[in-house]
Amino acid sequence: MPGKSVDPQAAQELNLNSVVPLQYFRSANSGLTPAEMELAVNQAIVLIDDLYAHLLLKQAMHAIDPVQALKLLLLQVRRGLISDEKTFHQRMLDIFISLRDLHTNYLLPEPFAGSVAFLPFMVDEYFDEGGYPHYPVRRIMSAALQPPFVDGVEISHWNGMPMEEAITLNARDHAGSNPAARHLQGLLTMTSRPLVSSLPPREDWVTLTYVHGGGVNEIRFPWCVFRPQSASLAVQTDNPKDPAATAMGIDFGLAVAHRARKILFKPDAMQRELEMAPGTAAAQAQASQPVGDNPLHNYTIFPNELEYGIRNTRSGKFGLLRIRSFDVSDHVAFAGEVARILQLLPKEGLILDVRSNPGGNILSGEHLLQLFTDREIEPAPVCFRNTTGTLAFAKNSTLSQWLPSIDLAAEIGANYSQYFSLSDRASVNSIGRRYAGKVVLLTDASCYSTTDFFAAGFQDHEIGPVIGYDQATGAGGANVWTHDLLRKFLPPKQASSNGNGGPGPLELLPRGMAMRVSFRRSTRVGARAGLPLEDLGVQCDKLHRKTRRDVFEEGADLYETAGQTLLEMIQKG
Repeated sequence: MPGKSVDPQAAQELNLNSVVPLQYFRSANSGLTPAEMELAVNQAIVLIDDLYAHLLLKQAMHAIDPVQALKLLLLQVRRGLISDEKTFHQRMLDIFISLRDLHTNYLLPEPFAGSVAFLPFMVDEYFDEGGYPHYPVRRIMSAALQPPFVDGVEISHWNGMPMEEAITLNARDHAGSNPAARHLQGLLTMTSRPLVSSLPPREDWVTLTYVHGGGVNEIRFPWCVFRPQSASLAVQTDNPKDPAATAMGIDFGLAVAHRARKILFKPDAMQRELEMAPGTAAAQAQASQPVGDNPLHNYTIFPNELEYGIRNTRSGKFGLLRIRSFDVSDHVAFAGEVARILQLLPKEGLILDVRSNPGGNILSGEHLLQLFTDREIEPAPVCFRNTTGTLAFAKNSTLSQWLPSIDLAAEIGANYSQYFSLSDRASVNSIGRRYAGKVVLLTDASCYSTTDFFAAGFQDHEIGPVIGYDQATGAGGANVWTHDLLRKFLPPKQASSNGNGGPGPLELLPRGMAMRVSFRRSTRVGARAGLPLEDLGVQCDKLHRKTRRDVFEEGADLYETAGQTLLEMIQKG
């Protein structure tokens, strides 16, 4: 049975423009020349060989040699063996993906960067009582509804391949630090893929075998490509004067994908985002309303990052605070807003939910921990790899506390610099505790970077138990800098004796392409002091496998588990 694409009226309703079938996009390219390819590879070598904080860890854990792979690619470009642009992009993506580091990316130029490939539905995953996975269809676009293909049918095969194997195959094209994170990356990109971080799907259409109440059917859908009306998909500033720029920890791909899925599949949420922007009449009216059960309908000055409300469970009534992102520039205002919200919630117990949070400003995550404990917060320490490249950066006044140890590295043979925290210790303890009740933290394998920092701090300061859909978080243990930010921090070389000056080792990337790199690595504190976050993540204290109710009732069983855990904690005193 042939499937439908997205018609122009549906595209307009979705706030999309220029929706086209994927095959019309296949000839798209940015006009990259061999000389520009060579420049891009050289810049990648500088990032990975000289600045990448996790290089030694990745070489050991994954038995890879990304620097040698880049040098071979450079040789092939110079010899004319690789001149096709898409072949070049795929080789670069493969090398970066081999690092299994969602912080360290090769980001494609236009026309890929501003485009998203999608199918007109989402797919989720849950486990039955026997532990067997199921893959239900969710949020089908109205233009694609064809009974019996409706919300809730379960996909058994994808292009003739068992669904679980199709997800595993797709995950190979998307980095993930541990098996759970790789699997979730594969699942999340099955039906929507921002092309800034991956080339278009290999197939022009997908044939699904699905199970419904009346039996088994097949249906086919073409891949389409759209461009969000918002011209920029950037989630990280490159302004060296912005403290948030140097303190970022975020899964860029997941952040962009969240935005794309919101535009595609949640137009009501997009409309509410506009209506509830701070200063609008709707936001001002909502500010005077009492706290209700629906987290979406309670006022906050950070409507894209925070949701809160009252959660009724069989074990009692508890507060619920959902932190969807830490991507805010003003971490002080963010902590103040969370402190205000906590005073409005039930006092006995709190469900703190950071599932699917891709991260953001590390300072904004670490400043929240003090609100939930009387313990003094110890912010996570970070360090550089000791190289000539990081030595050059440490001469900048912003990074100068790391300079002596990097300068000494050649003499003592240390692989890493000393550790210092990004957050000021006095600042992360300046507000103090604002919630006196018991707290549990909900995580999954897409919690990344700043959310890893936050979950690690939550666990290391013994605030409460961590309950996870997956055994560990996404395992992003670094502070990430963009190539453009690095370039702005490192001044050009001084003029040589013959008067011929030259650019620094970091040069402007061609055609608007971009790169990001894990620049400073982090470790745990407290009883786990010294353990890396990268690749390991934060292990949950209690595993809750996602159920069908969790999928179709917004985490209903997970919240019941959280409520039961809180009740047991309250009873113990």
